[in-house]
Amino acid sequence: MGEIIDLLYYILDLSCTINRFFSVYPQGRIIFFHEDFHLTQVCSLYIEIKLRKNFFFYFIRLIQLFETFLRVYERAQQFNEISDYIEIFEETKYETITLFNDLLASCCIDSLLNNDNKSENVESIINIFSLLITEKRFLAAYEDYFNLCEIIDLVHQTTGLLDDQQIEFYTDGVKQAIEVYGTPSCKRKLTSVKTSPSEGSASANTSVKQSTNTNVQMIQDLFPHLDEKYIQVS
Repeated sequence: MGEIIDLLYYILDLSCTINRFFSVYPQGRIIFFHEDFHLTQVCSLYIEIKLRKNFFFYFIRLIQLFETFLRVYERAQQFNEISDYIEIFEETKYETITLFNDLLASCCIDSLLNNDNKSENVESIINIFSLLITEKRFLAAYEDYFNLCEIIDLVHQTTGLLDDQQIEFYTDGVKQAIEVYGTPSCKRKLTSVKTSPSEGSASANTSVKQSTNTNVQMIQDLFPHLDEKYIQVS
């Protein structure tokens, strides 16, 4: 039981630390994108950050570590051993998913909209999509806060590099993740999982002013917490 709680605080500390770092140094997102930040080495974060060449491994470690935790957490819930830690679990879940989404937006989606190495960026995003639909617990947790189908639709509309078969494959993967592991509120999305990406996300944005720039609007539809100045700087 102690190991579960240690892992919970471990992930929370990681996500909070990096999120706070990004809040004061937004350029750090790009550094994380171009270098390989190993999640399994995060214990050395306060001493040194070991950087290599392939950022995709950071996404892999982040997803797989949290996926592993979710499996252990499910087993612990069955025996009511972790009921006192529900709040810290939800905070960990939110911080981790927000971190992942922030990196995905800043390092992949922005580059697509700016037409930077389009085919290379699409390949990276396809790899991430493919990993997400195999790690269904993580994907269901992601769907609690964001919408992968909106991102799939944006990539398709922006690049034309996703065919109908790929779109259906990824969309079905999202549905399966929600059906098996989604929360009750998340499962309500199943009735509109293929609707236009502007419907749900536009209404969620109540605190950030909508831009008149079409490209910026596309990002804000997916990530309503980002303002126009931040998107343009990124």
